Amino acid sequence: MKKSLDTVEELKNFVFEPKWSNADDVRIIKKEKKIHRKKEKKFKQNKEFEFKFFIDQETSETLKAILRKDGITRKISTIVEEIVAKKRYGISIRWKSEQKKFLKINKENTFFLNVSDVIKNEIKYKKNLKIICDQKIKIEGNFGHILKCNKTNQLFPPTSHDLFKNMIDSHILEKGIEISIKDYVDQLEKISDTNTIESFKGTEIWRKTFTVNDVKVDGLKSIKSMFTKNEKDIFYKEVDRIKCSASNIYKKKNLNKISSELSEIKKDTIIKDLYSNFVLLSKKSNLYLIKKDKSLFVSAYLLKKIEIHKLNSKSGLIINLLNANKNFTVKDIINNKLFIHENKSVILKEIRWLIISG
Repeated sequence: MKKSLDTVEELKNFVFEPKWSNADDVRIIKKEKKIHRKKEKKFKQNKEFEFKFFIDQETSETLKAILRKDGITRKISTIVEEIVAKKRYGISIRWKSEQKKFLKINKENTFFLNVSDVIKNEIKYKKNLKIICDQKIKIEGNFGHILKCNKTNQLFPPTSHDLFKNMIDSHILEKGIEISIKDYVDQLEKISDTNTIESFKGTEIWRKTFTVNDVKVDGLKSIKSMFTKNEKDIFYKEVDRIKCSASNIYKKKNLNKISSELSEIKKDTIIKDLYSNFVLLSKKSNLYLIKKDKSLFVSAYLLKKIEIHKLNSKSGLIINLLNANKNFTVKDIINNKLFIHENKSVILKEIRWLIISG
């Protein structure tokens, strides 16, 4: 059995020859034609929104309180990365097209992208809409079929029956059905069974009336028309921009289109916006910015030049230790051989004093 060629060294004296160079084999090997396949073009979906990322008021106040309480000087990039990881930042969103607006529901902090979604929301939650049982009436007439909704098992008379419109409108509104009237009617099953039809005839139902903000309306089409016209901004107002927290935007189903586009944005883009925003906030809040080794740090207190001879012996040892070991943590200091016989709580007090004093 031949020795296997495992290393490059073993290949040095091995001659690679084509098969046709062998005297015993004079066959000509034709070169295979390469098949070049056209690459499928990937069409990028046009972006519809502009995003800006900022540190919200609550997060800003929390950070300033922490910086002023412990006095620790922190690297800004580290702070920003933690803000992103915990989704403690705000997002400002606007349409790229100036003709498009967001719709803000009156007296609520709820936004929608279009009127159709506003109407669906109203049908579901009925904040302005009321359905009133007006008159009890029997289903009568001569008809050879009825209609059935296979999702709710509700039966309806034929579309030509005078009760059909009222029954369909009230059923869609009461059940919070979100599809259009036409689509809903089209999916109804036609029932021609004589026994079922006869059983349905004579059934008593309530004829319903509908009001929007205590104004009587004819039915579902009239309700949709009222919300579409939105006279005097009675239901919602158009706004150019909306703001939302990063932690909540993915929970809002009415903003799914926005969150889908947002998920494609690179983390670096978010960090860049928040970094610039944090620097600006720091300056406005009279925090101190310190540049060292091409990195920017922030502190609530102005750092002082250390005059070691004026410190007590323990503080002096801590400073010398940190000067010699830049990456030392509090744990490293406490466990260092210089303080092996010292009370740990005493060393912690010294460290805290050094931090607060700058």
